[in-house]
Amino acid sequence: MNKRYEFSYLTKQVLTILVYCIFFGFLIWNIVQAKDNSARIFNLLILILCGLPAVLYEFLRYNYDSATKKTVFECNPKAALKQIETVEKFDVLKMFQTSCMMLKMLCLMDLREFDELKKYVVDVEAKDTKDYDVTILSRYSEMIANGELGIKGKMNDAYKRMISLRDMKDKKGRRRKGAYFFNWDVVSGQHKYYSGEKDKAYRFVKDVKEDNMNKRESMHYFILRALCARNVKQEEYELFKERALKAAGKNEVMLDYIEHM
Repeated sequence: MNKRYEFSYLTKQVLTILVYCIFFGFLIWNIVQAKDNSARIFNLLILILCGLPAVLYEFLRYNYDSATKKTVFECNPKAALKQIETVEKFDVLKMFQTSCMMLKMLCLMDLREFDELKKYVVDVEAKDTKDYDVTILSRYSEMIANGELGIKGKMNDAYKRMISLRDMKDKKGRRRKGAYFFNWDVVSGQHKYYSGEKDKAYRFVKDVKEDNMNKRESMHYFILRALCARNVKQEEYELFKERALKAAGKNEVMLDYIEHM
């Protein structure tokens, strides 16, 4: 895991625990010190009404954060999907619904379950969340799934629809946050590779800087870079194939794919 991210996450966790300890400690102290039953019952009700939702939220957040970590930093989508299912099961208020949708699309992509990914995108769109981030990731998932399955027409359509979302502005005229989820040179490189234009794909990806990429993003970039160099620049192919294998972490599906690509 990125050390800066890990430090920020741990700091947030410590502060959250501290706030809960102070709050619930104060309520418990009030219950113990109460001089009559009405005051004791009042504080007990507050403890229950505030405590149960808080505990549930933290349980959901822990599982979601852990699933994110397994997907993005550990490249372990199978384990991540189990925790996503746990969140979906107990998230009665749907607080994490759109976040889980996005994470699940990434996991299905990383497990190379492209038919299942296409079906899931249809399910996501049926929910009609109207969430920009979900929509742009759905278009990307469609592009990847159809590209991997060799369905060029639908792949091109998904790419065009995704590009149309790239520069969409919010009400304040700012580029929407979801557009920054992607390295657009890599996206264009993937599109050209699936279109059979490997030389153009290589020109898009050859100067991409991976400094700000997380482990998962690096894995997919290294794979694309190796595929573009295959049969053309053998040394580069071997170099990026090896880097992709290292980045693939615990993802057995991707490890096998990279080894035999």
